[in-house]
Amino acid sequence: MENSQIKANSQIKANGKCRFLMAMFFSLNCMILSYAAFFLESVGFSDWHISLIVACSCGVGAVLMPVMGRVADRYKRWYWKNQLIVYSVCELAVCVSTLFIKGIVYSWVSYGLMIIFLFLMMPMVNQAIFYYSSRGVNVNFGIARGIGSIVYAGVSYFAGWATVAGGARMVPVLAMIFAAALLAGTLLMPKAEDTEESEADVVRETSERKGFLRRYPVFISMVVGIAVILIFHNMYSTFFIRVVEKCGGDSAGMGIANAIAAAVEVPVMFLYVRFAKKTGISSKSLIAFSGAVFTARGLAYVFAGNMVAVYLIQLLQSLSFAVLAVSKATYADECMKEGDKNTGQSLMSMTDSIGAVAGSFIGGTLIHTSGVNAMLWVGTGIAMAGTIITVTAAARHGNRLRSKDG
Repeated sequence: MENSQIKANSQIKANGKCRFLMAMFFSLNCMILSYAAFFLESVGFSDWHISLIVACSCGVGAVLMPVMGRVADRYKRWYWKNQLIVYSVCELAVCVSTLFIKGIVYSWVSYGLMIIFLFLMMPMVNQAIFYYSSRGVNVNFGIARGIGSIVYAGVSYFAGWATVAGGARMVPVLAMIFAAALLAGTLLMPKAEDTEESEADVVRETSERKGFLRRYPVFISMVVGIAVILIFHNMYSTFFIRVVEKCGGDSAGMGIANAIAAAVEVPVMFLYVRFAKKTGISSKSLIAFSGAVFTARGLAYVFAGNMVAVYLIQLLQSLSFAVLAVSKATYADECMKEGDKNTGQSLMSMTDSIGAVAGSFIGGTLIHTSGVNAMLWVGTGIAMAGTIITVTAAARHGNRLRSKDG
């Protein structure tokens, strides 16, 4: 009885810390990505330059994520927690330096580094939840991710008000606060009992993964499809201020719109695990469904003519991004063998950086040359293409929850 109570208390503590970690990560995510165009425009960058900064930074993050995922799989000393500590310290240092070192060149470099460190954190934060789950601690990813969205909603609303009142410098100020909180939360994360697997075993298993792409072909196809869908998502997210301005709004209106989207994510994320278990609908099917909703969302933005329409369209976040965010992380955990899980999460998280690279570049180019409506039309077509790829990948899996080849 005493042992059961101890285990229950341990699970409560682990759940609380995982949820705090997710909350602080998405608070930081909100400030760095959602307010990128707003901050960089204040420094003097055009939409074209902003697209280059975001694209280049996310490109570097995309290259580094799978590399560091392999490092986490291969060497226990560099597992998710230790890497997250390093990235948090670096993020905090860059945020602080941005407040004291001025100049357009340094603004380019510093903001780029902030984005890179943010993307490197992403797979490690996701893996934290599955790390405890695989070691007998019942941590619900959907609830943790939902908590992240709740806090994101609050931060988005507050940041919209703060940037109007205090100007663009509030972006690095708030990012600095959240980076420090993320570091503190990471340091407090407990280390669960490890499996009976030595580092030599991990290295040996990793050495057998030379044919990783051949071992997980369906998984790679799904990654490609999700990345294509997220190109559209990042096109309108990065330049959402332009969509808002098209409909007569400002940064405060953008904050409200982002808060609405984040708030409606929560019920879906909280109920995801229960819904999936009760209905038997697999993560791969939900990924394909979310792509179809993204496509519909793009069309709705094209015809939106006022902020009321924008606020209503943001409700579709619950069936598009919310479903995709939880199902893709779950799908990666289901597909990967134990020695590949960090790599799998890194590759799946890489879809966000690839989407940001292509989305910001294509979005900035289209807005610069043809306007925001052209960006939304092209993005809708891209979302449709990504949906077709994910449907094809899901069909290749057939009715299997766990594919034999990935």
